[in-house]
Formats: sequence, structure tokens, C-alpha cells
Amino acid sequence: MMTSLPPAQLLSQMGKLLGELKLMRGVTLDNERKLFFFQELCAIGYTQMHLNNARKWLLHGDWTFKGKSPVLEFADFFPTEAQLRSTATSCGFIVLSRQELEGKLQKVANQARQDAMIDFERHYKPVPPTERESELNNLLRSFMQEKNELKLENQKLINEVATLRENLENKRREDRKREQELINDVKKRRESFHSAKSVLDTMKVA
Repeated sequence: MMTSLPPAQLLSQMGKLLGELKLMRGVTLDNERKLFFFQELCAIGYTQMHLNNARKWLLHGDWTFKGKSPVLEFADFFPTEAQLRSTATSCGFIVLSRQELEGKLQKVANQARQDAMIDFERHYKPVPPTERESELNNLLRSFMQEKNELKLENQKLINEVATLRENLENKRREDRKREQELINDVKKRRESFHSAKSVLDTMKVA
């Protein structure tokens, strides 16, 4: 975000610009209009970029449409893109919009990358590894292979432990089931015994 010019700096540069405009085009402003323009520019936060664009338009723009006795208007401090283009053309410059500039910069960057890649491929020659580098590469491959084997072995152990835990839990469930069946059987036997004893006691009394 552009910072607005301090009032003192704006007043100084505006006075210089109006002096140049008088010499270049013979256009003058009375003090009342100067003060009004200055106050309005301060109120809207006039920036250095605004002032630079205004200077191009005021001093070098095509003012033929204003006639032989041109009058400075407040809008002249904010030239349009078309007015800046005409100003640049008359001065031998080319004005681009931000989108056009970004597009051209991107195209230049892409071309630079392609040229750099072509140049690299043209001049790059792979250097064979030294004996020491080959030994280190082989050692590294050996370590990686051993690491992968240990990783697989570790996974096998994890799977075996999980299987043993599952088998142990199944056995515990079966033991609890068998224990409960034995308890139920003992209960039935006790009930049968007490029933038979009750019958015998009844027979003795009779």
C-alpha cells in the first residue's frame, strides 16, 4: 500500500510542478484554486505515484483536445491509463498495465529457466564416483537393506505376539466356559442329592 505524501512535501512538489506547467504550457492557477486543489489532494491521501503520473500527463501529455488556452482541472492530477499511454508514446516509452507487465515478466522468467536448463544439459557431464564414494554408496545400500530386513522381522514378531495374545484370550474364554459348566454340573448334582435325601427322609418318617 502506497503511503500518502506529507502535506509539506506535497506542497513543495506541487508548487514545483505548477511552475513547470506554467513554463511548458503557459497554464497558471490563481491562489484560491491552488489552495483548493492542495486541500483536496491532502484529504484523499495523494501519493508519490499519483504525483509522478500527474507530472507525466501535465508536462508531456497530448492536450490538443483542451484547445489553445488549456485549463488545469482537478481530474488532471489523476490521469487515466489511456492518457498515460498517449504520454508515454509521445515520449518514446511503452506503458503496460499491471496484468500485462506480470504476463511479460512471467514469460521472460519461463524463457530464462528453459535457457538455463538447455545450457545445463549441454555442458553437464556426469563425474564417475571415486572409489571411496563407491564404497560409501555400497555401505549405505547394505545398511538400508539390513534396515528393511529388520523392519520386516519386527513386523513378523508383532504379528506373532498379536496371534499369541488372541490364542491366550480364546483359551481363557474356553477355560472360563469349562469352569462354569463344571460349576453348573456340581449344582445339579447337589440338587439331585438333596432331592434324593429328602425322599429318603420322607420314607423313613412314614
